[in-house]
Amino acid sequence: MRTRHLALLLALAFLVVPLSAEVYYLTVSATATSQTVPGRYGKTLLVINDGADSVHARVFDAMETSAVATTADLEIKIGESFEFSRTKGIGAISIVCDTAETATVRLVLD
Repeated sequence: MRTRHLALLLALAFLVVPLSAEVYYLTVSATATSQTVPGRYGKTLLVINDGADSVHARVFDAMETSAVATTADLEIKIGESFEFSRTKGIGAISIVCDTAETATVRLVLD
């Protein structure tokens, strides 16, 4: 009887805990001209800077009107990441680099 309970618990554990999860992300090139990437990102958005220069980012919740990013916004340095969180959900992100700089940025969707 104990072995049946143990087997049942193990079977249920495999149903509840996923063994692998796919990660969805967008790759965006940031330049000295601000660009806004609209979308429904959920409540969190992980921004990873894979580029050779720093990038500046600004997020907007689903109820806000998006605007340009400037170098005064949050700086994400080379090889670093930052997770944005908004209770109403993220509706858009604006990114920009400093003059004559570029960076590749991954936007990891939840």
